[in-house]
Amino acid sequence: MQRLGSSFRDRDGFVFAHDNTFYRRIAPSYAATYAKLKQSGFYARLQANGWLIPHREVSPGRNGWDDLVLEPEQLPLITHPLSGASASSRTPHC
Repeated sequence: MQRLGSSFRDRDGFVFAHDNTFYRRIAPSYAATYAKLKQSGFYARLQANGWLIPHREVSPGRNGWDDLVLEPEQLPLITHPLSGASASSRTPHC
């Protein structure tokens, strides 16, 4: 399991990679809130509207993980080679 550095602000879990797949661990401190979110139907509405990437819950105990783990639908890598600072340095200024 490789915890991703980009997940440092996530107080209630973290994102990690394992066998080239991304996951999110749900900390015990957030488990009850997560359950309420799912039971309310709001979670399903977010997914149905395309505002949240679909996730599936990975069984606790799989690969030695004791906490609830979510496996999001894996997205392809999208890059924009001419975006950000590199693009502005290549754009002529008039």
